[in-house]
Amino acid sequence: MKQYEEAKSFLMFQLAPDCNEMTLKSELTSITPKAGEELAVFLSKVMMYVQFLYQDEDQTFGHKQVIDTFLTKIHVFYQLTIGEQAKSFTNVQQLANAIANVPSILNATKATIGTANYPILLNQAEL
Repeated sequence: MKQYEEAKSFLMFQLAPDCNEMTLKSELTSITPKAGEELAVFLSKVMMYVQFLYQDEDQTFGHKQVIDTFLTKIHVFYQLTIGEQAKSFTNVQQLANAIANVPSILNATKATIGTANYPILLNQAEL
């Protein structure tokens, strides 16, 4: 459960520290993981919600700035997630498997949010 709270914290406070839109923060806080849900699945759910907000013409400019920041920096979160997972792996094979999954997760995320104009990069190489 700690990873899910860290994901929300990362989005709400690190990506948008100057966001005064309490509505956005409370709506994102209300998104909770289902029992046994993988972190990547949970994050995709959050991203789909963020994309929905982005498409709403009634949202303020401040909301859109926060969402743009999130969509262009999501790869940073995946890098941090893999780094945190690496600390708890008991063998090299587990770490290798997690790293091997990064391209498919990032590409699926890229396709889901439609960021063709903003390629998601990992270590400066497009996946």
